[in-house]
Amino acid sequence: MTETIAKLKEASGQSAPRGITYWRVEGSLLEVGAMRLVGFFTWNAQSFSERWARRLGMGAMALSRPFAYAASRTFATRLLHSLLRGVSQDRLDLLGEEYFQYVLKPQLRREAVEKLLGAVRGGEEVVLVSQLLDHVLRPLANHFGISSFVSNRLEFRNGHARLERDGDR
Repeated sequence: MTETIAKLKEASGQSAPRGITYWRVEGSLLEVGAMRLVGFFTWNAQSFSERWARRLGMGAMALSRPFAYAASRTFATRLLHSLLRGVSQDRLDLLGEEYFQYVLKPQLRREAVEKLLGAVRGGEEVVLVSQLLDHVLRPLANHFGISSFVSNRLEFRNGHARLERDGDR
């Protein structure tokens, strides 16, 4: 069910370091989309007025995302994450933990979880790879005792999210 990047590299003639498995979260452990995650974050904004402003932005995003995605996946993702501009980092961490506990954890696929735990118990170093924001992927990694992951990460200034993601400059 899950092909790791290391196995793909070996098949193409490149050698990957032994004992490291890159595990794609979407499609193996979970079926999750970026719109749901950002929707959860905007639905649970701090104040009443902020919540409704972000909900209106989410409605506009639902209409414009297919066109943005057709233009560029990177642009569509940046546009989607722009709805989180101004949200504090600790708020995103809290909401990410809640999203994992109440939404994602019950949806984990049992067979994939068993394979992942088998790899971790077998001594392999597992690196989770996901399109999710690090605020959600970190609790998932901690749940399985995994210390390394690759995910989208927002840039913060003075503790609040900015429009750019890390590395966009």
